[in-house]
Order: sequence, then structure tokens, then C-alpha cells
Amino acid sequence: MSSSVPPSGPLRGPEPPFDPPAYGAVEPSDAAGASADNVVTEQPGARRGLGRGLAVGGIAALVVVGGAGAWAWTALGGGGERPADVLPGTTFAYAAVDLDPGASQKVEALRTLSKFPGLSSKGVSEKSDLGTTLTDLVLSDDECANLDPARDVTPWLGQRAAVAGVTVGEDSVPVGVVQVTDDEAAGAGMLKLLACSEHQDAAKTDGLTPTWIVRDGWAYVARDADTATRVADAAAKTTLAGSRDWAEWTGAVGEQGLLTMYLAPKPGSQIRSLVGSLDLGEDLSALESATAQDDEFVGGAMTLRFADGGFELEGVSGLDDATRTMLGSGAGTSMASLPDDTLAALAVSPGQGWFEAQAARMSAQSGADVEELYSAIEEATGLELPGDLETLFGTSTVLSLGPGFDPAALDTAGPGALPVAAKVTGDAAGIEDVLGRLGSLDPSVGELLATTREGDRTVVVGPDADYRTSVATGGSLGSRAAFRSVVPHADTAAAAFYLDVDGRDGWLARLAADEPEVAKNLEPLSAVGMSMWPEGDTLHTRVRVTTD
Repeated sequence: MSSSVPPSGPLRGPEPPFDPPAYGAVEPSDAAGASADNVVTEQPGARRGLGRGLAVGGIAALVVVGGAGAWAWTALGGGGERPADVLPGTTFAYAAVDLDPGASQKVEALRTLSKFPGLSSKGVSEKSDLGTTLTDLVLSDDECANLDPARDVTPWLGQRAAVAGVTVGEDSVPVGVVQVTDDEAAGAGMLKLLACSEHQDAAKTDGLTPTWIVRDGWAYVARDADTATRVADAAAKTTLAGSRDWAEWTGAVGEQGLLTMYLAPKPGSQIRSLVGSLDLGEDLSALESATAQDDEFVGGAMTLRFADGGFELEGVSGLDDATRTMLGSGAGTSMASLPDDTLAALAVSPGQGWFEAQAARMSAQSGADVEELYSAIEEATGLELPGDLETLFGTSTVLSLGPGFDPAALDTAGPGALPVAAKVTGDAAGIEDVLGRLGSLDPSVGELLATTREGDRTVVVGPDADYRTSVATGGSLGSRAAFRSVVPHADTAAAAFYLDVDGRDGWLARLAADEPEVAKNLEPLSAVGMSMWPEGDTLHTRVRVTTD
């Protein structure tokens, strides 16, 4: 079966032009100064603040992601405002769904998703309205009394939405934005959705307090209407779409697809402020160390795209010196020399001094003493750190699964029958010495660490002697179209993954035979792959899935 995603490069379009306005901190606005026509007036009753706001945000997200059918998938557009155009320039975290990304992606999404029986049985086809089906599933009439999605949601719901972390003044707050086609109907509809969340009855709106405002075709949902107004007012001064960091990272990730995510540089303090604002009533003492790495994060973006009968998730992020030290190259090249009938493989290519760099990073984040860490590992394993561990992984390590994989054999022959092997490239003599010392700790471990050497630079480790020989002899997996389609930039990859779903007559679907529904939905898949490679000061990651 042939792969349907071309190996020539990523599924991307031209990078957008950049002409940003001035970017700076946004001061809190006076909510009272907002136009009363654009604010959903609070209903009588006690305010319930953040909990209710988050409930509405969750409902809005449910409608956006699950009830997408009402969002005019048949339109061949792709232009118009996006969430980044209506969120402030001080947005530091962002996740958006766009069900109008352009004609080609919408067509490809329907074409790809209709191949899966679990969706096609629900009416999804190349000619169907995907969202109508999802709306029926997520917002069915019997899930909330007195709610009619076709009447209460569809008429006002737009095609785009996002959840974001935004700084206004000294506060960092969570906010959601939902595109709407009718401001007045949206306010009334969202109140019914809130009633569904609170009372499971859309008619019980008395005493509910809206935590949103609707302005110029967008609903802003926050912990309360005042916060929503401050965010909307801030967006009138400077937008995320106009910020230099946003333009840099979304430009680097290429054409934006159905899902786009973004994280601004050094968002640690903002994340801590946002979590603190949630008033979770929990001990947040560990939050500082948990977000310490975010203080040094350089920025990044990610997007999900459909094309050529498959889809890919692509991400980019800044590459600092410590991370660059840990990354080698050629992981995909090492994988490419595996036997042609390899079912699955995972490869890593560590950089020189990678363990020391990782240990130093862990120490900086946790406060642990590096020497104490070394001593604990040395005592348990008999290894000398960091040298032995870096020798053990060499310049590349590839773990592979062969075509003889039979899970039933585990019950009779044990792990020794598994066609699993690790091919390590490096100092062969040194690698065998380290493995020998590890194997001496336990005879059963020694059996699993049996080796076959290929020259002075390659050692194959695994329990099955025949499979070790097959891996040591090698093959031309890298020449297969399925491999090339899902493992791009193999020659410079620091890490790579490959899964041949079609291999051995659909082995993965047959493996799931006890779960017929799972098996049927695995059958359309051809291959899955991932590659991660550094390029200058940027780290790229791409996951690809192809279908038959």
C-alpha cells in the first residue's frame, strides 16, 4: 500500500507578511467606559465569579471543538479575523481552533476523517458537513432540557475560537474568545449554555450572572464580565497578531491549520500569576520550581494540518545552549539502515556531554546535588558516571521491532522470543564492556543484553539472536516510501520514530482483534512517524500520519 503524503517536505504555505504596531504592556482599562451595547448585562442574583466563568469557558470550548458542524464547513473561505486578531498583544499562551482555514484543508480533513469507520458510521463523508454530526453527538437534545442546538447555538456560532492566558495590567488571567455571527443572539445562547452547565436545564437562567461580553463579532469569556471587558479593551490597543514574537514563531511553523498553539518567550511569571488567580485552594509552593524552566523558554508555536489524505502536527521552539548540547544528529539515518520489514523503531542521537548537561539542568530546577545523583546511580548499577552512560548510548541508539513479533509467544517462550533489538553506534568495545557489567548484576538481565557486534562502531543488543543478526546485517528501510513520507529530515534528526501500521498485512489491526471497533479504525492508517531536528536557533518537531 502506498503512502499518501509526499516526502518532499512539510505541508505548509507561504509565511505571512509582518508589519507589527508598537508592542508594549497593556494597562487595565475602565470597564465602565466600555460600550453598554457590547456588554451582556448582568442578571440579578449573587455573583459566583471564577467558577461560573470557567464553566462557561468549558461549555464554549465544548461547543467550539465538539459542536463544529454548525460552523459552515461548506464555505470555501479562510480569510477574516482570527482569535489572534482580537486578543491583546500581552497574550502569553494561546490555543485556537479554526474550522475555516481554507478550502484545501477543509476538503482534506473530511476526506481523511471519512476513512475511519467510527466517523463514517456517524455520517462523515467527503460531501458531509462534519460539524453537523459532531453537534448532534455533543449537544444532543436529551443532554440538557430545553436546549435546541439548531435554534439556540447554530444561528450565532462562528467558525473560530481560542483559549488564552492574557496579562492585563498586573494580572494574568485565563480568557476564551468565540467568534459569533449575531452579538445579541450569542449573549442569549451563552446564557442558556450556562444554565445547562449549572442546572442541566437551558430555561433556568434566573439568577445566573454572565461572565462574558460580546463585542464586534466575538464573545470574550473570563472569570467575570469586568475581566472580559478589560481584555477586549486591551485588544483594541494592541493585538497578539501584531506582536513580533507571534509573527516570528507562527511564521516559523508555517501554514496554520485547524489547531494552532503558541507560547511567548519567558512566560514563567505570567503562568504563576495566572495559576494564582484561579484561587484553587491548594498548596502552590511547588509551582515556582515546576515553572522554572518557563523562565528561560525562548518561545514556540505548533499547528495541526490536513493534506494529501493525511495530517501532521508541526511545532517549533527556541533552542537554548543547554538543549543544543544534548542534541546530536543523524538519528533518522541510523534508523534508515534497519531491515526493510521493520514494524516500528525509535532512534535518538545524543550530543557529546548530553548526560552532564541534563543532570545540570535537573539540578538547577530541583536543587538536587549532581554528585549525589551520580553516586546513587553508580551504587545501584556499578557504572561510572557520566562516562559509562554516554558510552552506552553512543552517537546514536535505535530500538526496533521486527516482523516476527508475536505477543502470544511471550506466554510460551518468554522475552527471549521477542524480535526486539537496540542498535548502538559508537565505541563498540566500550559499549560491550558497559553492557557486560550491567548484565553481571542479574543473569536474567544478562540474557536480555546479549550482543552481536558489527565492526568497530556498531553493537546490536537484544534477546533474539536471529533478529540481532538481521539488524546487524541491515537493510534499506530508509528507501521505503512509507518511511520517507513520515520521517522528514532524517539526516539531521536528533530523535525519530517510525510505525508501519500496514506492515505484515496490517499487523497492528490484527493485534487489536479483541477490540473490533479499535481494529476497524486502525485499518485506514498507513504509517506514523516523528522527527525532531535543530536548525540554527530553532528546534523543529513534526509528527505525520498517513492513510491508505
